[in-house]
Amino acid sequence: SEPADLTDSSYLGTLTHELQHLLHWHLDKNEEAWIQEGLSELAARKLNYQALPFSTFLNNPQVSITNWPSSPGKSLPNYAAASLFAGYLYESLQTSGIATLVSNPLNGPEGIDSTLKLLGSDQTFEKIFQDWLIANYLNDPSTQYSYSYLPYVIKPQVSITASKEISGSIQQRGAWYAKLEPEGEIEVTFEGAKATAILPVLPHSGEKCWWSNRGNSINSQLTRTFDLSDIKTATLNFKSWWDIENEWDHGYVTVSNDQGQSWEVQKATRSSIKNPLGTALGPSYTGQSKKWRNESIDLSPYVGNTIMLRFEYITDESISTSGWCIDDLNISELDFFDNFEEPDENWISDGFVKMTSRGVRQSFTLIYIDSKNNVSKFPLNTSNKLSLSVNQPSTLIITASAPKTSEYAHFNLSVKSKP
Repeated sequence: SEPADLTDSSYLGTLTHELQHLLHWHLDKNEEAWIQEGLSELAARKLNYQALPFSTFLNNPQVSITNWPSSPGKSLPNYAAASLFAGYLYESLQTSGIATLVSNPLNGPEGIDSTLKLLGSDQTFEKIFQDWLIANYLNDPSTQYSYSYLPYVIKPQVSITASKEISGSIQQRGAWYAKLEPEGEIEVTFEGAKATAILPVLPHSGEKCWWSNRGNSINSQLTRTFDLSDIKTATLNFKSWWDIENEWDHGYVTVSNDQGQSWEVQKATRSSIKNPLGTALGPSYTGQSKKWRNESIDLSPYVGNTIMLRFEYITDESISTSGWCIDDLNISELDFFDNFEEPDENWISDGFVKMTSRGVRQSFTLIYIDSKNNVSKFPLNTSNKLSLSVNQPSTLIITASAPKTSEYAHFNLSVKSKP
């Protein structure tokens, strides 16, 4: 192959991008990927080197800034969003503030909030994020809603002139822009979902299952002791669902028969023995199950002993996906069955949490911009309902957030002409 041109802007941009990752890892090893990637792109742009284009996000602003797809080929809009947000944040914090953020041990929005507090600012991540969404549409230097990194403004996805009913959905930490151009006075009524599921599947049975949690550089464990001393064979059966960054992150089932001094990784029905990247510690769950699967592991080699059984989920420092869920576990030879509906202190969790079918609280904020670019923000209460009377050309921005989930937030928007 041709040797690299060491003066090429693309090469130097990539080198700068990766050097920022190296420095960031040295100071904060598990920062969330969207901040890492945004600051790496910012570093390249600050030195006037080639970086990824912004258009993939500006033409599709509904994508999430925080939740990225596991496929690198689908994440260009997320890179662009993170890069633009990093530029907006830089113009607020300047170099010293960004340095404080990079060295902050807290991650994601929590790390930004902590950094702002350390800098003596009364700003919050939530306010900065919302102001950034507004700046992406207005970019008006006469207001606080502008920044120099934005090449052009976002165009609303929908234009509404008369009565209309819209059933929509939006990614968490994405934005939906609607242009309101009423011929007279209209009533705009918004109603958003009160809760959103953590995963795209419900527990296999009942209302609960053990979920690995999600995040970068985590090691979640779920452990229980079983006495196999009085049986001659043993088979572990359980239901398993997973969406794990393929070949990079892994879910393991391990067994110890020496009180946790050493652990052996077990081969389950669909755990993979492939390890092309050298990241797996043994047979593992990685990639996607697409639905609940029946899994079995032969525990007969351990009969005659008391064992510790462990489910373990390990992720790297980059992309994190929905994770791993366990339900309906049984060892028939012990007459043992657990669907995890009831509390049981014999299960020792370090990172795993009980996921319920109720999901998590869904939050929405609506931002209204009138014809004179006056801005009103409406963070909604638990009802997630709001009505507005509108009689002038204006813009409505909808943004959503919910913890620990990358599932879409659903809403209904009703526009009716007033008599």
